[in-house]
Amino acid sequence: MKSKLFILHPGKANYPDIDAYKSYFKDSYEVIDGTLSDYEKITDKSNVILWCIMGFYVKKLEAKFIIHDYRSLSVGKFKRFKDFLKNKLNSKPDLRIFLNQRVEQVMSFNDSIPNCLLDMGVPDWIFEIEPAKDIKGTFCYIGEMSLERGFDKVLDSFLNNRSKDQTFVLVGTPEPAILDKYEDQKSLNFTGRVSQKRALEIVKACDFAVCFIPYHRPYCYQTPTKLLEYAALGMNIICNDSPSNTLALKELEIDCAVTKKNIFDTLVLKKTTYRSPCAIQNLSWEKVINKADLDEFL
Repeated sequence: MKSKLFILHPGKANYPDIDAYKSYFKDSYEVIDGTLSDYEKITDKSNVILWCIMGFYVKKLEAKFIIHDYRSLSVGKFKRFKDFLKNKLNSKPDLRIFLNQRVEQVMSFNDSIPNCLLDMGVPDWIFEIEPAKDIKGTFCYIGEMSLERGFDKVLDSFLNNRSKDQTFVLVGTPEPAILDKYEDQKSLNFTGRVSQKRALEIVKACDFAVCFIPYHRPYCYQTPTKLLEYAALGMNIICNDSPSNTLALKELEIDCAVTKKNIFDTLVLKKTTYRSPCAIQNLSWEKVINKADLDEFL
């Protein structure tokens, strides 16, 4: 009988990494994911590896082995204080995982608990994606669309600077305030939430893929997942010069148009054919998880 691997998360956000973990470990463990209330229903917790996509767990949960996975720094109000509390008050796990060295340095735990780095990856099948046949656009964006991120400024920039025939396809569920303000704009196509594969097919059908990352914490420490996916698709990419974007462009030698904050204010289109470097080929989830050597700990 396989041991259980339970991936604990808040249930609010979309975590493509959870699907990757489930796929990678399915042959070795019975992999389940869910919220804390789901975990409480597990009967034999002494046989469970508990992998926490980090929140705030002052009381140590019952499990055979506990992982605290810091995929991101805290978001929302008082985010620095939240990270301070996580550092000082979170229960001690058996292993900590950090997204990258930048997140590890900011969290700055000072104890003897082992840790490893596990960055973002892309699905193994992404390199074979074909373009959607029912949607077409000049620009495409996948991701969160909120006022907190300043995404309304990006849409204003597009509407103020676009050519007559240019359109912008927006994949995901926008904040209600964003949808209320822009849903009547005919040049904007809000698709709503779709599967990851469908989202990438839509991107592939457009001329340019847009990677907009805010400049403030926690985003300035995160790996820009969409930038990696766009590169793996071989897209013509446009991104703003946020710290996360510029560092990833340098590390992975990605060729793209780099703009100022709101993308379209300073955009000069130059359509080029992108060629995926070897570094992108090495970002499949299987290779990224292998590199972390998690089997050594588990």
